[in-house]
This record gives sequence, C-alpha cells and structure tokens, in this order.
Amino acid sequence: MRSLNRNHLSQVELVLGRGLAGTPLQMILVNRNPARFALALVPKTLHAFIAVQFAQAVTSDQTFRLCRGGCGRWLHIALAGDGKRTSAVTCSLNCRVKFNLKMKSEAQRRRKAGESYKQIETALRAQGWQPASVSKHRGKGSVGQLRTWCRPGKSSTNKEPS
Repeated sequence: MRSLNRNHLSQVELVLGRGLAGTPLQMILVNRNPARFALALVPKTLHAFIAVQFAQAVTSDQTFRLCRGGCGRWLHIALAGDGKRTSAVTCSLNCRVKFNLKMKSEAQRRRKAGESYKQIETALRAQGWQPASVSKHRGKGSVGQLRTWCRPGKSSTNKEPS
C-alpha cells in the first residue's frame, strides 16, 4: 500500500464526514506513527459515547466480572494491561475488605457447623476467595489462614477503632 500524504488524508476525512452528517459521532483517522493510521471514533453526546463504548466492548475480546464486595460495580478484566488483573474479584480496597470479612464469617460459621478445613476451603474458593500468601500463615497456606480465622475466642469481624 502506498503511503498517504496530507492531501489524501483530508480527502478521506471529507468522505468519512459526509457519511456521518447530522450524527453525534465523528470519525477521525489518526496518524500515530508514519507507517500506520488508526480510526478514532469521537462521540459528541453522552448517548453516542455509551454506544461506542458498548460496541467496542462487544466486538473486542474483553472480559467483565461483577464485584464480589457487594457494591454492584463491574470490573474490566485486563487482557493487555488496561484493566484489573485476571484474578481480581473486587473493584477496590474497600470492597476487598468487605469481601474478606464476609469470607471470614462464612468460614467461622461453617467451622461451628462441624465442617473440615478442606471443605471450608473448597466452599470459599467456589465463591472467589483467594488465600493470603503462604508466608503470612507460617507456611501453612490456606488451611493456616482458615485455622487463624476459626480459632476459638476470635470475633467474627474486625473491631473498628473508636
């Protein structure tokens, strides 16, 4: 393909502009490097912006997941460094704390009901729980974390400072 000069580019913009006359969307050819052009969609209204964002999400290979912290937000899972890591289950630190407190109380409830640590681990992992690093629990991994959570005399939630 031969390279496009400024005259060719203005002709392409003119043709693209005619096709979108009267719409709240503008298409622009962007020259990010000398050898390649990219098509940029520039919405002029909020409705057009949402439509473009939706179309890009549906036509690309993006993954979305509902936050398990209970806030109802959707996580954009990164495929190329522009979203959350693939193992993320919560959208923020606040939701992660809520989720872990919920998992802790669930573990304590199941332990009181007589379930083994392995059964509790399986149930919590099915809900998206990921144990802390092995070093935090004296090399015992997820079972060590569950034993710490379920120790007799431990409260089911962390007390907030007053």
